[in-house]
Amino acid sequence: MPDTFGSSSSSSSVGTFDTFDADVIVVGSGFGGAVAAARLAQAGSTVIVLERGRRWGPGDFPRDPRLAAGWLWRIGQGLYDIRWLKGMLAVQVAGWGGGSLAYANVFARPFDAAFSERWPAHLRRAGLDPYYDLAAHMLDVSPAGDDPRTGEPTPRTVLVEQLMALRGRPDATVRPNLAVTFGDPEVWRANRHGVPRRGCSFVGECVLGCNQGAKNSLDVTYLAVAEAHGARSVTDAEVTAVTPTASGFVVTARTPSDPSVDPREWRAPRVVLAAGAVATTELLLRSRDVTGTLPHLSPLLGHSFSGNGDFLTLAELREERGDMTTGPTITSTTILDVPEGRGSVWYQVQDGAFPVALQELFGAIVPGRQVRRWWRRRFAGPDPRRMFTVLAMGHDSGEGTLRLDRSGKAVLSWRNRWQTHLIRSQRRVGPLLASLLDARLYNPVTWSLLRRTTTVHPLGGVPPGPDAATGVVDEVGEVHGYPGLFVVDGSVLPASTGVNPSATILAAAEQSLEAIIRRDGRPHWRAPE
Repeated sequence: MPDTFGSSSSSSSVGTFDTFDADVIVVGSGFGGAVAAARLAQAGSTVIVLERGRRWGPGDFPRDPRLAAGWLWRIGQGLYDIRWLKGMLAVQVAGWGGGSLAYANVFARPFDAAFSERWPAHLRRAGLDPYYDLAAHMLDVSPAGDDPRTGEPTPRTVLVEQLMALRGRPDATVRPNLAVTFGDPEVWRANRHGVPRRGCSFVGECVLGCNQGAKNSLDVTYLAVAEAHGARSVTDAEVTAVTPTASGFVVTARTPSDPSVDPREWRAPRVVLAAGAVATTELLLRSRDVTGTLPHLSPLLGHSFSGNGDFLTLAELREERGDMTTGPTITSTTILDVPEGRGSVWYQVQDGAFPVALQELFGAIVPGRQVRRWWRRRFAGPDPRRMFTVLAMGHDSGEGTLRLDRSGKAVLSWRNRWQTHLIRSQRRVGPLLASLLDARLYNPVTWSLLRRTTTVHPLGGVPPGPDAATGVVDEVGEVHGYPGLFVVDGSVLPASTGVNPSATILAAAEQSLEAIIRRDGRPHWRAPE
């Protein structure tokens, strides 16, 4: 049930309310919020989902680099919200479906042996595997097939698989499961949730939003289930405060596209925060340290922040090896164990399409004269069909701390010393890949000029623990000291996953929502699927 702004009571006082707008208010519609909305609605709760961004459908996603308003959140509430956290650049997405609208679709289960001691038992593979299965079913994941135009794998897939075969390690590369519909790109068919989808057209634009209608994003899976069971969606609602009352919570939001209706308020006995690692942590920090509406939050709030060990490079082939821009964004995952010092560093490497539209966008929007010169010097001349990205993920220190600056925005204090071996090994692999691929490799501008990493997978900031002295939330995500307030998104993961984390966020959310519903007097409740 879509709604632009939603309805709210005219009263703004804080006290005991006899009536509520819903049983549960969910803040955010990404990987955690979508699960919360679907499962709570299926369990019979009335649910309102507040999302700051708009709805995006096939054909709505921007492609013209000259129209920045469609691309950037800070210019016309566009798709991408790029946050400079001082210690790191974080790339986020705003819209109904959250990060799933423009992620690379990879559904990856982490290697349990690679988890640090920070991961509690309930978040390890033995505890989460049934929920990984459930999430995989909901997203209908499968490995990338052949390009329907050629009947063959993409040139990038062939290139990487041949490279590892030449090294005698063919088993180190796999084609990962993707949340994408494959098949006839011209025929629309209803998915298992009743939403029309058609086959991937292999244009390599997954991270720009899928105008083809092939991405199995949250808006056409979990959120479609939520709305089918009566959940009410409210877009253009950016939550600014959560205030406890004697009987529940008041959630306050602003509406960026229409300030005349600010602020809006909704009331519910329960609230689920799922705005993403940066935004959820920022909202809670502001509630504790600025507005004082949640003064008793744990002193560990903001701690254990991780960039998931992300390190991004660009590869430019010296020779024509086929069109590197085709296919889904990511088609292969390669596991590497690289000697470093007296030990070794483990991480995964993925190929990534670098679509022409994105190359043109970067050329148009990169800020500052020095940065523009850097970009044009490297990328003004190359054939875009020879370029692709190389995304490495490992285990960073997870010792970042988010705090608020004077303007109330989150900034990051980051200790990189622990992950020196990780970054050094990734940089060592670069020349090796360049030689084997016969390619030039370029580090991103944030690293080349500023020595700051970029993450598309921010995690942590709301660490779990049995009490407020050891964590912000308990094992199901309920905030210590504030019964009825839950956090269910990437902020509660205690450290890096070492792989694409969306599947783990989904699985952890599935586990949490099952436990929350069972706590509410339904001890045997399970998701209908």
